[in-house]
Amino acid sequence: MRFNIGPSPTLKELPLWAWLLWKFYTSILAVAYSTNIFLVNRLPDNWALIPDTFYMRCLVGPLFGPIRIRRLSRVYKEKSPQEIAELSEGSVQYRIKFNAIISRSLTAPLDVYAAQNSLYGEEHLQAALKERRGVMLLQAHYGNFYAPMCLLPQKGYDVTVIGVEVTPPPLEKLTKNVLKRFGTTRSVLGQGGGKVALKVFRRNGIFGAFFDIVPPGKRDEIVDAPLGDAGMSIYEGPARLAAHCNVAVVPAISYCTTPFHSETYIEPAFPQVQGANEEETIQLMIKQWMDWFEPKLRAKPEQWWSWPYFTIREMPKQNSGS
Repeated sequence: MRFNIGPSPTLKELPLWAWLLWKFYTSILAVAYSTNIFLVNRLPDNWALIPDTFYMRCLVGPLFGPIRIRRLSRVYKEKSPQEIAELSEGSVQYRIKFNAIISRSLTAPLDVYAAQNSLYGEEHLQAALKERRGVMLLQAHYGNFYAPMCLLPQKGYDVTVIGVEVTPPPLEKLTKNVLKRFGTTRSVLGQGGGKVALKVFRRNGIFGAFFDIVPPGKRDEIVDAPLGDAGMSIYEGPARLAAHCNVAVVPAISYCTTPFHSETYIEPAFPQVQGANEEETIQLMIKQWMDWFEPKLRAKPEQWWSWPYFTIREMPKQNSGS
């Protein structure tokens, strides 16, 4: 399986008119999202999804809906337009539930949050920590990907998660407040995140990383990996960090079930892979991670938060002759 390096566009490269339009749109999203958070935390369960539904269908949907349809169609070329539309609708329903879960995490009592967001496979994490070389808890932006970072500190684990500043600003503020409330340290990519990770590994802590979205501004550290009938862009940073630090990489996958409930499964650490050099080791790691993630994605594609955001490309076809 080949992985190709390729560039990724950033907002800074957009024409001025497109950049201004984007800023205007995100300012509207910011007001709506702030209102949404306020209402979700004050309405009863049977009413709390109404503001989320309005936000997703009326504000986010008109821009990101066509993008999601196009990317679903390229990854799942064997599916009919009706099937793709059903997957897209399932994705909207997932995002409505996910928004409600993370908004409610601001005010839900900690014991209530723990009861509503189940965690399985903790023994795999404990086994990896016994090796005393630190753990990278690897996730995709799938299901309730906040859950492990909120649940594990409440069980006494030393947890740090890396991230980027997100849009709209209220979502960035929500992220900071939620992680702070649950006792998770947040490290921002490009602001000393690598040094923070080294410190976490040296004290045998847990460092949460995501491999399925290219951070803004990254161009020369991107790998094109096969995904269904197309390919996706992956930031190689987590793999390079894991290879360089020789840490245990433990995968976790979450699923949103009912509007205020999720289930997270921590799985056994990936077997160590070793290439002829560090670059080859990184490629082998990324292949290993994709081999783990893609079957889960294809089984429940609607729960991938990343459909509107990740970069997808047509993969070069393999030569069929000798």
